[in-house]
Amino acid sequence: MEDLQQLYRQCRPDIYRYLLLLTRSPAAAEDLTQEVFLTALQKLPAFRGASTPRTWLIGIARNHYRSWRRAQKLHLPLEDAPLHAPAFGPGYEDWQLVLERMNALPETSREVVRLRAAGFSYAEIGEVVGKSEAAARVLFFRAKQMLKEGTDYDQ
Repeated sequence: MEDLQQLYRQCRPDIYRYLLLLTRSPAAAEDLTQEVFLTALQKLPAFRGASTPRTWLIGIARNHYRSWRRAQKLHLPLEDAPLHAPAFGPGYEDWQLVLERMNALPETSREVVRLRAAGFSYAEIGEVVGKSEAAARVLFFRAKQMLKEGTDYDQ
């Protein structure tokens, strides 16, 4: 039980930050974070150790987010202004352009960008999306290039 408390203290900020990026709602992110750790507590005996505990928790978080989104019948397109997006005014057009380019990315690449923005390592990202660490780096690099230049993405 003490190990789970330590895991909670270490991983909670990362899980919350990741869910906040996805939900764009502090309240929803907090609720989902609590659900993630409740699920982890229930499924701890089944944890095989095939991944790091942090990566395992991100997988649970991603599943809870998807369930939450379906339950809410909420489809959060990236066109909606996320946290800290500029309102109409200076920089708004640039922000809209980035969001349009983000929408052009394949789902896996968008997930890699979200995880990297939440502070996860390439190794952890690779585990979450089912790719190698090197593949996660390449996906992030290509996604970043497309966001900068607006070039077509070839997967």
